[in-house]
Amino acid sequence: MEFALARRETKTGIGHKEFEVDTKDVTIEEDLARRDITINAIAKNVLTGEIIDPFNGRKDIKKGIIKATTNAFKEDPLRVYRVARIATKTKFKVEENTLKLMEELKPELNTLSKERVFVEFEKALKEDKPSIFFEVLKQAKVLDVHFKEIFDLIGALQPVEYHPEGDSYNHTMIVLDKAARVNK
Repeated sequence: MEFALARRETKTGIGHKEFEVDTKDVTIEEDLARRDITINAIAKNVLTGEIIDPFNGRKDIKKGIIKATTNAFKEDPLRVYRVARIATKTKFKVEENTLKLMEELKPELNTLSKERVFVEFEKALKEDKPSIFFEVLKQAKVLDVHFKEIFDLIGALQPVEYHPEGDSYNHTMIVLDKAARVNK
């Protein structure tokens, strides 16, 4: 469980850090609307037990889908890597509109510190199928920003008799997932 102070955030600049925060008279629904994805926008009233789920996050959990709550998703470029990491952990599919929002954040991805990107990447590597992380970034058309070497493997063909799986990207993803299983 995580506990956080209900707040409103307004983006005031470019990147991951420039926000104005307001905590006065914020409803739980307003707070949940600023969350990145529906499955992270569920709250429980600890006094009554009532579940507050204005974006149908519980339905998305059942469907195995990751979906942005609102266009406020675009206020923080780090969310691109968080979504890829969460997809890796949950093995959920990322909904098409969310992939488009991720792509729209591409110009801001270089404003993130490499250390912060690495934290999300490192967490994804600890999962059973880390290739999902790269596949989500590929689907969102942002793989080339921080993972250019992986992006450059797409379309690099290998001799079919040795690598029937296709290009070097596919081969690398297979090896990555096998290495993750060996490491467990």
